[in-house]
Amino acid sequence: GDILYCSSAGALGFRNARRKTNLAAQSVGAHIGERALNIGLRNLRVCLNGINSSRTSALIGLRTSGVRIVSISEVTKIPHNGCRPKRRPRK
Repeated sequence: GDILYCSSAGALGFRNARRKTNLAAQSVGAHIGERALNIGLRNLRVCLNGINSSRTSALIGLRTSGVRIVSISEVTKIPHNGCRPKRRPRK
């Protein structure tokens, strides 16, 4: 259940607006998949966090690296009405 390896687009050299692209997400997925193969892992359980359009690209990158994705789980925290909002300033 522990995290064995994690990476980000910024760690791979993508800066500023390029970090949010699908290409960056796909390269992060491929990088994590290669590291998993180096460690000796063939089967992965993937936990996706955040609401983003690049999540499918990261999964595609994982698949192209040669690892087998056993399960995909969503771990995004969604508030159920959350904290009280800040007051509006007077006009």
